[in-house]
Amino acid sequence: MADVPETLATAAYQKLRMDVIGGMFPFGQKLKINALCERYGVSAAPVREALTRAAKDGLIMHSDQRGFSVAPLSIEDLDDLLQTRIVLNEFALRRSFELGGTEWEEQVLLSWHRLSRVPFTPASVDPEWERAHRVFHATLLSACSAPRIIAYCDQLFDSADRYRFMARAAHAGGARTADHKMIADAVLARRPDEAVALLTRHFSETAELCRQQLLLQGRAQSDLLPRTPC
Repeated sequence: MADVPETLATAAYQKLRMDVIGGMFPFGQKLKINALCERYGVSAAPVREALTRAAKDGLIMHSDQRGFSVAPLSIEDLDDLLQTRIVLNEFALRRSFELGGTEWEEQVLLSWHRLSRVPFTPASVDPEWERAHRVFHATLLSACSAPRIIAYCDQLFDSADRYRFMARAAHAGGARTADHKMIADAVLARRPDEAVALLTRHFSETAELCRQQLLLQGRAQSDLLPRTPC
């Protein structure tokens, strides 16, 4: 029975995590514990633990005055996120080239093959495609033998998905399937510089779509503000 609270907290955390990443809650919205208890069908203790874990991931903000709220999205945060992902993914990918052998190459090929077989639907989030997409990116780094860096890259993937799903909801983001194939081809050809450059471009161009959408949203919000008379 001692494992039940942790199991409930983990289940609540996974649901909360996906709701935040998928944009189910508006950015900056205060999260009320009672409402989340009803939404996830658990008591307050697992919800509080889930909120605390999501805050450590950077998905939720917490303050003594305001409680828990959804972390906002901003161009400044997007730029910081992009640069951090580029640096850490380059290190992990180059290390995977150094340490990974035939088995790693086979896993990259397999993950690309599985991703390529799942149709991409621009207008909605397909859990099957998202799983295959995430596995492909994780496999690229999987041979680097640096568990902390892999874990942090995975956490940054969550943060990046918040921006990507926001752009997708406005039909501003695509699958960039050709990018994935070129990266896989560079891995199989054992060309680390090319693979790193392609992955960096992949991150940067996706982030640019998200940046454009944030700018559009900012202009739309400013248009709703009352004008000061001349």
